[in-house]
Amino acid sequence: MKIFALTCGQKGGNCEIFTKEALNAAEEMGAEVEFCRMLDLNIHTCNICWPCPVIMKGAEACIHKDDAAWVYNKIMDADGFLLAAPCYSLTPPGMLLTLRDRILGPRADVASNYESMKNKGVDAKFEFGEQYIDERLFRRKVASMISV
Repeated sequence: MKIFALTCGQKGGNCEIFTKEALNAAEEMGAEVEFCRMLDLNIHTCNICWPCPVIMKGAEACIHKDDAAWVYNKIMDADGFLLAAPCYSLTPPGMLLTLRDRILGPRADVASNYESMKNKGVDAKFEFGEQYIDERLFRRKVASMISV
């Protein structure tokens, strides 16, 4: 089992401490773990291109050549995903929202993509081409969230 963990708090902060404790426990149980800090990544804000190259061709097709596609692939290839983020003014940090806008949202929604696959040729086609559907979305995986 592979577990990918992403923290969105300060280096050495509570989110990171709790995440590392969870990963240590998982590693003791035989899981392969990987830890990543969002502060160490380079992720640009979405430019709202239309048609969105990510929807049409996948995460690597984005006009931004930054770390967003790498994070997406880590999440999709893992058997488990752990996200740790502090809560600022009743919301997650902006860097997490930027990541959501770039690689997650509807393009990574299992139900939406399942319906598009089921109705291939109807919902999956746009006026400018066919929607890219990542088959890894349909693999079962475990996810967890730590919020401090």
